[in-house]
Amino acid sequence: MPLTVPDFIQPLLAHPVAILGGGVSGRAVLALVETLGGRGEIFDEKAVDGARAEFRGASVQAHRLVVFSPGFAPTHPWVVAARASGAVCLAELDFASLFWCGSVIAITGTNGKTTLTEFLTHALRSVGRDACAAGNIGHPFSRLVMEREGGAPDSMAVCEVSSFQAEMLRYFRADAALWTNFAEDHLERHGTMEAYFLAKWRLFER
Repeated sequence: MPLTVPDFIQPLLAHPVAILGGGVSGRAVLALVETLGGRGEIFDEKAVDGARAEFRGASVQAHRLVVFSPGFAPTHPWVVAARASGAVCLAELDFASLFWCGSVIAITGTNGKTTLTEFLTHALRSVGRDACAAGNIGHPFSRLVMEREGGAPDSMAVCEVSSFQAEMLRYFRADAALWTNFAEDHLERHGTMEAYFLAKWRLFER
């Protein structure tokens, strides 16, 4: 069954989609974009696996949709340039969620996210629920969406969500969210404990 594409995304796919980050998340986004009938271009400063190492000027202007990996902070020059150009800028988790038909359980916290994600997925499966782990656990939500063709209404995505993934969410909405704990971490990214807390709190605002 083909994936259902939201109305505001369809015209954006007529242009090449810029994918910032050539790691696991970026490659999953590329595969999803291609499944949707679009064409993606990966940009990565390390120029891994043929990715383009520069995203500025004409490269920025050529894209109306930009999807970025969790490693890209809101202040990254590439993200700032994309926003300034008027492009729609979405985090990988946000982009993938637009095509998921099932429910979502989001799990965050400084420690224990992966353990709880794996445990809860196993527990749900043990009682016959169609549950799959995704997100920061090493299996991007984009990959799960593509593999499961958007999932069924009774499918459950158990998503591990890091602060890097949560801080810029616009469309991702969890049906339930669990926060394991909170301790000092990732201050090189967030700057302060308050900013780190608010990045995770974004899940609950959603």
